[in-house]
Amino acid sequence: MDDAPSLVWHVAFGPDGVHLRGGRPAHADVTFTCDLETARSIHNGEQSAQGAFMAGHLRVGGDINALLAHQDLLASLSDTLGAVRDVTGP
Repeated sequence: MDDAPSLVWHVAFGPDGVHLRGGRPAHADVTFTCDLETARSIHNGEQSAQGAFMAGHLRVGGDINALLAHQDLLASLSDTLGAVRDVTGP
């Protein structure tokens, strides 16, 4: 990945639900990092997140067990990701 400007979003899990927020959190259990081109490719269905990871274009850091434990909550983010789609759109 190059040093191009990036967009930063974070997902917060709490008693009141799951939220997508702009910016870096004070603490993150899991992080995903990619460039804007990769984000667009994943968004447009041209590449899967797994494919981007395997190709080295998407990095995952932190507590992978926390990610696996919240798969169902992450799946519920489809509508919430509209804000990201607006920025990374085609």
